[in-house]
Amino acid sequence: MRTAHLWLAAALAAAGARAGDARAADDGRAAGDERAASDDVKVPAAGSGETFELLAKDARPAADVGVLLGALVDRCADEKRALDRARCQATLAYLRKTLPEHPFATTARDPAAISVSPYDGALKGYRISLTACIACTSPARVGRSPEPVFVTLKKPGEAKPGSGKAGAPAAGAESLAAAVEIMSLPLGFPSQAEAQRWLAEVRPHLRAELVFNATASEWKFRSARGYALGLVAARIVDACTGAVVLSSPPSTGLAPRAAPDDQDCTTAARVAAKAEAGTPGAPPPDDSDEDDEDKPLPAELTRTVIAHSMGRIRGQVFACFERFRVPGAAPLTYEVAGNGTVQSVKLGGALAGTPTGDCIVEAAHAARFPRFDGPVQTFSYPFFLRR
Repeated sequence: MRTAHLWLAAALAAAGARAGDARAADDGRAAGDERAASDDVKVPAAGSGETFELLAKDARPAADVGVLLGALVDRCADEKRALDRARCQATLAYLRKTLPEHPFATTARDPAAISVSPYDGALKGYRISLTACIACTSPARVGRSPEPVFVTLKKPGEAKPGSGKAGAPAAGAESLAAAVEIMSLPLGFPSQAEAQRWLAEVRPHLRAELVFNATASEWKFRSARGYALGLVAARIVDACTGAVVLSSPPSTGLAPRAAPDDQDCTTAARVAAKAEAGTPGAPPPDDSDEDDEDKPLPAELTRTVIAHSMGRIRGQVFACFERFRVPGAAPLTYEVAGNGTVQSVKLGGALAGTPTGDCIVEAAHAARFPRFDGPVQTFSYPFFLRR
């Protein structure tokens, strides 16, 4: 593992040398040490204006999170020779000073990073969840640790998983993945057959993209032990279409797509996904040829397009009435990003803050819209619940 540390230190130094960071001399650091544009990488507060793309822009790929985390938690006590011990200590000191200055990005390979519930008749679909799992299903080898450990992400200032303290998941979470859930969303479909089609043809292509900073804290959750890196941003994307299903903070564009000849993205699957116009995980409906990427986008969403998208969640909204049997007007105010994803939904009127209203807002987040040429569009749309 000492070799891995030296390799990581050399890679960072080389990257800094290529960047020509002028601040290194001013700060008294070694030549070639690169600083990120911001020294304080944090998860943005709601309404802060930060986007996933902005926070991930300068993130470095983390091919082996275990090696990177090992540089933060390893010790040099097992080095027998004084020279080796001194070299190890100097390398780790450099890495612990340099690594937290840069955001890193990885695509989670752990199957627990994305979870999809069984079909729910009340939702007319599934609930999809994004978790902060880098290694939750099986522990990973981290640095010189004799035993593999679990690896997660946590927001700055968040308590340890399972502690039950403010800002952390409840101690009674049924699993480690549930204890580090970032966000979830209901996915509604016009019919159960279309929901099953999405599960078979789109779900396998979903990927969890995680951006984090190199600050490690140790935690225990029941009998599990592990480390948490600092969460910066996270999202679920369809690797075949680039559609963003979930994102924290919001994404403003499509994600990079897999290569056209990628075996995981067959032509049949891509065509089927596009046929599911408006289905989360597939490109939003725009009644146009989506393969024509040069075609100009409309300046904004039209009334017709909005009504079409609202019609697709009508069943979910009225399921809230069937559940609670409370009639009334449900005026919804949407903020939609230019890539067609919902940024926020607010409910006005007498139902706001009631169980019926909370159900409606949750259902409203499942709406999907076509892309348009603008950052954000705000509009209102009313539903009327009655017997």
